[in-house]
Amino acid sequence: MIEPYNFEALPARAVESLTRWIERGQLPSSGFLGAVLRNDLCDACARADSTNAGLLRVYMAWLSKVAPSVCWGSPAKVDAWVRFHAGTPDQAERDALGYNRPVHGLRGRS
Repeated sequence: MIEPYNFEALPARAVESLTRWIERGQLPSSGFLGAVLRNDLCDACARADSTNAGLLRVYMAWLSKVAPSVCWGSPAKVDAWVRFHAGTPDQAERDALGYNRPVHGLRGRS
């Protein structure tokens, strides 16, 4: 049996940053979170501090559960999400990214 992830273990600052990313397309200032969003495991591991290194699987599970799949998972998706929120997507990106799902209730620890 797979145990559920403890999303409350994620630092509140990181969850707030990821929530801004999802809702407004504001790229996190953290190089670690940027690497996580791009699905760049090597860079994420290299940038992770001691707390975040142990939470990488939890971040992935949180994104899988909360974030629209169109806003994370590759550099191209991250770039398209920025353009979408800046109001400059091309028509294909509008079609692919054309919904805005709010984030509910999953906040990290303080």
